[in-house]
Amino acid sequence: MAPAQDLSIDFDVILPTEEPTGTPDPWQCATENVYQYFDFPMPTGALEDEVLRYGQQLFLETCTVTGDAALDCPPATEYDRQCGISTAAPPSLLPEYSAWASAALSWWTERSSTAHEIATECPHYWYKAMTDKFLAGPWLNTTLAHAQCIAKAAHITGDFTAPDPTATSESGAGVGGPEETGEPNGVVGRAEGLGVWMVAATGLAAASITNW
Repeated sequence: MAPAQDLSIDFDVILPTEEPTGTPDPWQCATENVYQYFDFPMPTGALEDEVLRYGQQLFLETCTVTGDAALDCPPATEYDRQCGISTAAPPSLLPEYSAWASAALSWWTERSSTAHEIATECPHYWYKAMTDKFLAGPWLNTTLAHAQCIAKAAHITGDFTAPDPTATSESGAGVGGPEETGEPNGVVGRAEGLGVWMVAATGLAAASITNW
């Protein structure tokens, strides 16, 4: 069996929901390339659409209000449910999904300790980097969620080799989450719903990735 990947995260530090106040960051923070921690592997094309669709579906399962009120809905914080995308997504997307999630796992494993250190010591610089890039916080959360999925699958099957971050094909599996139902037509339309889900996802600072 493959060794468990350490994905422990302090979300209060990594994904802050409020701009920090108080003492300015040390001058040394200006020498750090903080933006690199928000340059994570991103899904593209049909896979990006599916990740957004699936995330929206999870969100709408628990949010039953419309319009701006949906921004107050708590996001889906159960990371295990995100792993259900591997059974809900079209089979043709699974190799690309596994490659992206594996690349995300490798990316975070290499940076997690320094990310926590810099986010702790340079909270002002960290928050600026996170908010300068559109939806960087929600996408980082999503990326880490699916990194956990591939790590957990590998821990169960013993079949994980950290790929080059530019890899485009692997295989993977996961459990849980909603079934594939096509484009959701819930309380908000797709365009509005995706935006609401991604904005609301910034509230995940209180969540934590499960260790195993």
